[in-house]
Amino acid sequence: LFKSQNASTWTADQYEDLKFVMNRCVFGPTSGTATFNNCRLGRGNGGVHNLIENPILTLKPKQVLSLPGSGSYSFTVGATVVQDPSGAQGTVVQWDTTGSTPKLTLTDIETGPSGQGFQAGFVQSGGSIYNVLKSSQATVSITTSVVSNGTFEVGDTITNGSGGEAVVTSFTSGTGVIEANYNKGTFTAADTITTAGGVSATIATNGVTYGANSDSRDGYPEGTIAYQDDDREVLVYHKNHGMHQRTNNVTVEGIISEISPTTLTSSLASDATSINVQDALSFHTTINNANVGATNPGYIKIGDEIIKYSAISATGQTITVASSGRGVNGTTAVTHPSGSIVECYNLDGIPLVELNKTHTSISCPWLDTYMLHTDSVATNGIRGGGKDVFATQNVQYETLTPTVATMNLPETTIRALVNTTTGTSIGDGSTQIDQASFINTGDFLEVVLNDQNFFTGPR
Repeated sequence: LFKSQNASTWTADQYEDLKFVMNRCVFGPTSGTATFNNCRLGRGNGGVHNLIENPILTLKPKQVLSLPGSGSYSFTVGATVVQDPSGAQGTVVQWDTTGSTPKLTLTDIETGPSGQGFQAGFVQSGGSIYNVLKSSQATVSITTSVVSNGTFEVGDTITNGSGGEAVVTSFTSGTGVIEANYNKGTFTAADTITTAGGVSATIATNGVTYGANSDSRDGYPEGTIAYQDDDREVLVYHKNHGMHQRTNNVTVEGIISEISPTTLTSSLASDATSINVQDALSFHTTINNANVGATNPGYIKIGDEIIKYSAISATGQTITVASSGRGVNGTTAVTHPSGSIVECYNLDGIPLVELNKTHTSISCPWLDTYMLHTDSVATNGIRGGGKDVFATQNVQYETLTPTVATMNLPETTIRALVNTTTGTSIGDGSTQIDQASFINTGDFLEVVLNDQNFFTGPR
């Protein structure tokens, strides 16, 4: 054995030996697996998206009224139709006589003074029609021979006492000619016509001429009258949402009303049923296109508590809580101090409890939009919702580049595989084609690390 302390001078030593201990590495399993899962989707990684400002479009509702197939009716698109006596009114957008039952489609629907919408009508025993439809294009020209107690004014309602009725649009005193619309029933020569103000006149011989293209004077709806399912929806603008299957779930939150909030003018106890506010005159008194009431409540939100209301006072300073209306929709009734913000929790007549929630299905999915179902119809059809609306979405992809730093030792290999979930194609925009989403067959597909890998279908 030669030893050295400076690696240049070596000294022989016959009494010492050098021994080496060598360890051999024996590898156990010939292969190993590292599994990586994607994190839960949320706001920070594209799983929950902040939608564009005012991403909700409500739809102006329509109603389709079926008229008796035995009658001969006519209505003009664009005409205003008022029902008597319900007082409901709407604008004609379609008149369809192709089927066995004529159908009148109305929009701009307003309820009558008592909150009633359009009601089914019928012919009464005397021959007059209950809940008859009066059209602005149901016109009549009446020539009078004698006028007493004043003169006819535009807007006067004239009647003949036997079911004939119309609204004056003009009166020429020199000729005694009345032009009128919203005509129902029949006027005849020698009839005495009167107004609520006491003006009266006698119809001259051959003094009644109905408009050549006048709308019907005796039409009435029959059967059940309801809004169409397509009107109980809102359109959501959600860019590249990836939800192309109608059974996809989506959670929406943060939608606010188009109405500005008000404040409490006194503290509100947790069991109070009357709410004093600064000014709620602009809050919705029409929900589901009907007057707010005990069975058709509106909604407000104070802090985290959602409250149902059944009425708003004429001054707008008192909101009446509906029965069992405190702490609804999973919230808790609590005390609120004076000055607390009171939010209107409806959007265009649709309670926001129907929108800010998890929806278990969608309709009409397209690249950047889809429809959400509601129980209520809107009032006017507006764009709203605010700028802090968030919605879940699918992150759809057709390529994958797994970025993984690796080190390959001699005589070793690394093999990468990925297990994916199926996506859904968008379709052609005209044909409803439902493809099954979220199917995991359990198969692992081989991919190349740090390179772009292409799939045969959406994931």
